[in-house]
Amino acid sequence: MWRRGHRLPTKPAGMRRYRGLRHILPAGRNSQCIIHQPRFTKATHYIINYQKMTTDRIFRVEAYYKEYDALIKTVPVNYSYSNYTNGGSGLRAGV
Repeated sequence: MWRRGHRLPTKPAGMRRYRGLRHILPAGRNSQCIIHQPRFTKATHYIINYQKMTTDRIFRVEAYYKEYDALIKTVPVNYSYSNYTNGGSGLRAGV
C-alpha cells in the first residue's frame, strides 16, 4: 500500500559522470591594479556519483576531483611590498 506523496523510483540505481571546464576573469576592486593584465583562471572539474533509491530511502555517494590553474599568487618581496602573478595552481579532491 502506497501512502500519499510516495512514488515508485523511476531508476532504482545508477551511476553518473560529470566533467566541466570553467574560465573566470579575476574580479575584485584591486585585481586590475595589482595585475596589469590578469589572465583568466581555469578550473577543471571531474565528478562521479552513485545513487540507489528505494521506496523510502536514498543512498548517494559522490567523489570529485578539481584542478585549478592560473590562480592569483602573492609572492612577498619584503615586509611592505608583494608581487602578484597568475602563477598559482591547486588541486582539490574528496568523497
